Amino acid sequence: VSSETSPPRIKYTFFLPKDVPFSKQKSSDKKSPFMAFKQRSAPDWVSEEWSTCSKSCGSGWQRRTVECRDEEGNVSTECERALRLEDIRPCGDVPCPLWQLGPWSSCSQTCGSGIRRRSALCMDYLGRVTEATKCPPSKEPTMVT
Repeated sequence: VSSETSPPRIKYTFFLPKDVPFSKQKSSDKKSPFMAFKQRSAPDWVSEEWSTCSKSCGSGWQRRTVECRDEEGNVSTECERALRLEDIRPCGDVPCPLWQLGPWSSCSQTCGSGIRRRSALCMDYLGRVTEATKCPPSKEPTMVT
């Protein structure tokens, strides 16, 4: 199982003074050739919040900014591409409201010109009546003939 996971990416940094040779130092000189030993974390992917969905119903998209940043917060190119966070995702999978039509009424006249009526209700995906402005206006039915 441990062979399947990769070790964490850690960078170690140390500095050697230029004036110290790579030989044994005199015992009277207590200066260490290693001036600093600092563990540095690898750059990582950082994301902002998801945007609002491009649609309130139907199939829409959300986006966010994803950037590789180092430990100081500067943009970096050192992040592993395979671990990049998603920057787009689908949203708004709720079906849009639709017009539901009732039956036509009887004609108001037995001969000549008359009027027939029917109801038209805007219904959400749960079968509840909702505001007519939420249904597509281009598909609004005629209610009188």
